Amino acid sequence: MTARAHAAPASAPERTAMPASRAHSAFTPAALLRPALKTLAYLGAALAAAGLSFDFGLRAGGTVVAVVAAVNGAVFTTILLDAVSDAWRRRRAAG
Repeated sequence: MTARAHAAPASAPERTAMPASRAHSAFTPAALLRPALKTLAYLGAALAAAGLSFDFGLRAGGTVVAVVAAVNGAVFTTILLDAVSDAWRRRRAAG
């Protein structure tokens, strides 16, 4: 291989420094924990919904129905949680 193969393409964008107003706030403990807490909330809600839906599906129609109901409950719950968190974030940002 040649040295040119490892070089960055000529059209690669230049890296710019972060604005001073955001430079110090990007690495606060709250900013670092926020994605982990969001993931934990989604996971907890999905597991709770999957467990309840599995129990319902097991009573309603057997193992196959229980597995389908559990997946459906987990997916639907994460969709609803995402919609609620987006609405809450927009409302908080507006006022």
